Amino acid sequence: MMNQFNFKTMAVQESGSSEKPLVIFLHGGGAAGWMWQPVADLLGDSFRCWMPDLPGQGQSREAGRFSIRGAAQMVIDLVRTQAPGGQAHLVGLSEGAQVLVEMLSLDPGCIRSALVSSALLRPLPGMGWLASEGLLKAAYVSSVAPFKNWDAYIRLNMKSAAGIPDQWFEPFKAEFQSLTAQSFADMMLENQRYRLPANLENAHLPVLVLAGSREYAA
Repeated sequence: MMNQFNFKTMAVQESGSSEKPLVIFLHGGGAAGWMWQPVADLLGDSFRCWMPDLPGQGQSREAGRFSIRGAAQMVIDLVRTQAPGGQAHLVGLSEGAQVLVEMLSLDPGCIRSALVSSALLRPLPGMGWLASEGLLKAAYVSSVAPFKNWDAYIRLNMKSAAGIPDQWFEPFKAEFQSLTAQSFADMMLENQRYRLPANLENAHLPVLVLAGSREYAA
């Protein structure tokens, strides 16, 4: 059974038993906590699962503009104040994986183990324009805003860019339609600018780092 609670202004979906080990799942950019529901359904008998909507996305838009550092600190605060013993297992995908890497740098003590999947930590060759807020806002105006009500385009974007199955079209569409020029630029800027942080040598805990064979070489 899926429930929701709010931590400050961040929405968190919850499933599983409160007596089981806690796993927190951090979603990729352009999605929200709902993307982890199939995984939570599979793990529900063995784990307690929390799936926050990161700040500026999903139902956490009132939590302020998205930044990797800000999101990491908010999830740390969530773990330290709400998780049993102030610790949890963490799983992050893409931009959520970058948030998790930042958490490993800022406060590794709140993390029991980490699964970091597809964290971009190096620049993408030829993609320097993605570090310009003005150009990103222009890209939003030309390639996102005109298609907000075009289901075929949204579905194509969902499949080709994010690999999300058809059954999640409605929540993906809602997220796509809620994007603004500023939120789009924030998400892309943070993703492209993020680099390997300092202090990771202080993270003495099990960490599994994954990258897909079809992903960018970076």
